[in-house]
Amino acid sequence: IYALDGQKLGSEVLNVLISISPTLEEIDLLKNYDGDEKLLGNVEKFFLDLLTIPRYTQRIKCFRYKLQFENRILETQAQLDTLVAATDQVAESDKFRRVLEHILAIGNYLNGSTPRGGAYGFKLDTLTKLHALKSVDPRVTLMNFMLHQLEEKNPEIITFAGEVPHIVEAKRLSLDQLRADLSSYNTELAMLQGQVRASKSDRIEGDKFYEVMTPFAKDAVEVLEELGRDFNGLETSYQELITSFGEDPRKVGPMEFFTIMDEFVTEFKKAYRQNQTKEYQTIYEEAAAARAAAEVEKAERLQREAEERQRQEEERQQKSAGTKAIYAEIMSIITSWAEKHAPGQEEAVVEEFKAASRRFGMDQISADEFCDQVRQCVGSKTAGKIIPNSVKLLADESKQSALLEAFDRFKGQVKKEKESKKQRNSLVSPPMSQGRDRAPSAGRKRGNKVVIPLPMQNIEPVVGEEAQLLHKSILEAVLQAFGGDSKKMKSFTSHTRKYGNEQITAHEFYQYLTASFEPDFVGRLVPDLARLLQDSEKRHALIIALCESAPGWAKFAGL
Repeated sequence: IYALDGQKLGSEVLNVLISISPTLEEIDLLKNYDGDEKLLGNVEKFFLDLLTIPRYTQRIKCFRYKLQFENRILETQAQLDTLVAATDQVAESDKFRRVLEHILAIGNYLNGSTPRGGAYGFKLDTLTKLHALKSVDPRVTLMNFMLHQLEEKNPEIITFAGEVPHIVEAKRLSLDQLRADLSSYNTELAMLQGQVRASKSDRIEGDKFYEVMTPFAKDAVEVLEELGRDFNGLETSYQELITSFGEDPRKVGPMEFFTIMDEFVTEFKKAYRQNQTKEYQTIYEEAAAARAAAEVEKAERLQREAEERQRQEEERQQKSAGTKAIYAEIMSIITSWAEKHAPGQEEAVVEEFKAASRRFGMDQISADEFCDQVRQCVGSKTAGKIIPNSVKLLADESKQSALLEAFDRFKGQVKKEKESKKQRNSLVSPPMSQGRDRAPSAGRKRGNKVVIPLPMQNIEPVVGEEAQLLHKSILEAVLQAFGGDSKKMKSFTSHTRKYGNEQITAHEFYQYLTASFEPDFVGRLVPDLARLLQDSEKRHALIIALCESAPGWAKFAGL
């Protein structure tokens, strides 16, 4: 032990000596023994001899450390070299990177426009799932499909496994274990350095501990420093590699990472071998034929769709041209009516019709209400021309049917009103040819009423600028009579239009006037309103209503 003879004291012997070292209690007993040593057993005598060696246990551990140091360092260095090589190979493999790009492209294609499509990368454990994802044919996995694609388009990268040969060994190694080993080496070295310093002052003859261990401790420091630098470099390289895969190096160690890599390479090779068999070659040939047929069918379908779109576009253009013509005709009819019956208000009449059309199109009014509003706007006769054309502008067939049915009811109502009007006129007024040049007579009786023949030569319609001036004068007079009340003015305009559109009779219109104005004002107003009417029947009926009122007739006749 003093001589540190490694030939006689190997590591196994040293381990035994350490394991049988006396305990503290045994050491105290032996040191305090003052009896005859011959009475002691061989073990006790051996322990007494050991106690003569300063720091016996520490010396043996230091000696064992020296004997095992080289082998332990070589083993650790080999593990470091393996991990460094595997890390560098994966990081520097251009073929492996291109394989990963291919996997990403396939994944994005399969996921399409889903939230998982258009990805910039994928999780590391995806590599272990490719062989488990099966196609419609359960024999073909995603790994098989990828290999087939690579064989057709990038066969040179299939051999990427040759660029990463060390991953098989690296998957068995742990950075944490290497770190623990280095820590243990340095701890034991620190103990050895302490023993070297202690032995310098208590050396005895034949004790070579200081002489042998001093240079060893110096060499060991250099070796461990270099080993530490290698470990730090490996740790940095590995962290960069794992980070480049989007993983956390604190959670994914070399064992897990290189196990994933090894499994991927194993399944990659397996899929390649499968693809070379006749069975799989047949599968791919049939799939290629099916794709070709599908491409032909797709091309034909796209051609049919293009032709159909062209046909629809031609129909749309034709329909659009027809629609524009119909719309232009409607606007022309409305404008012509407004120029004749509401001079100066052409735009307002057109806008009123458009508003009614919008309300009907948006289901805010019914078809019957639309017909009534068109009648209020331009009268029955013109409405009878506009409504049928409006039907043609509707794209909704249900609205077309509804408006046609409403128009039939509208025509029936107009017909009834005309017949009723004709019947009333035959009862209350002579033919217009009669009395044209006659002065007012005393009249004739109809029941209890006196019917006064109308001198029509006194009521002539006005047109053009004269009509506009008269219309303006009437509105000013009415507004003044109402005291500037806009609501009453709106009601007057509405009743006037309703009479013009044959929605109310002359008698109903006259009743409204007498209820709204003084009799003298009505007597002056009615003849002026009559002069604005181009329809002789409406003009005649309004004057008849005036004449049936004694005060009104007196005012009109100047009596």
